[in-house]
Amino acid sequence: SLPFLLAACTFFVHSHLGFRFNPPESDTKGIQGLSTVRVMTWNRGQGKGASLQVIKKDLHPDFVLLQDSMGKTTYYKTTPEYSEFSAVSGAGEFVMLSRWPILSTELLGIDRAENSAFSPGRAARFVVLAAGARFAIYSIHLQTPRGALESYKRGAFLYGLIGLPGTPWEEKKKSYQSFWDRQMRVSREIADRIRAETIPVIVCGDFNTPTFGPIY
Repeated sequence: SLPFLLAACTFFVHSHLGFRFNPPESDTKGIQGLSTVRVMTWNRGQGKGASLQVIKKDLHPDFVLLQDSMGKTTYYKTTPEYSEFSAVSGAGEFVMLSRWPILSTELLGIDRAENSAFSPGRAARFVVLAAGARFAIYSIHLQTPRGALESYKRGAFLYGLIGLPGTPWEEKKKSYQSFWDRQMRVSREIADRIRAETIPVIVCGDFNTPTFGPIY
């Protein structure tokens, strides 16, 4: 089945991610007419070519957040089957379809320490105007830890313990550790940005992390 994480979309209102479902007082009047926000999030890379149409028609989402959708912005803007979304915006691999105006789009989580010509962002921040109030929607797709975790079966755990300086094990230890350092650095950047918000926030996406540990 399609990996829709509908229940996982969580409202984060600033004040250090305190779980407050009412908006700040200054925004309350503006969103009184918006009693429910329905968000659909989907990592297209895990969809195996499946279509959004069936579930979209059943759920009637206000916003659709897509990950792994590099170069798909124009497609969703011009395809009649998505014409109910008046605004479509994209940044990097992220695309957002919205029934409400999208005021701004920003790519976040760019790991500048990567030694590659293209260092993709790991999140996008969209600001929307709904029922007279602004709020931010974050679409997140952290790098998969699959390769790093599978490496532990091949001895990476031991390399981490006995990565003796001057041996090949030291280089392997550095390689495996660099992944987690990079993951932590990007996650911290995104989390700090969310905490600094002064407007209501929705956070969703493919976090590629278990529900425990420092990244979560």
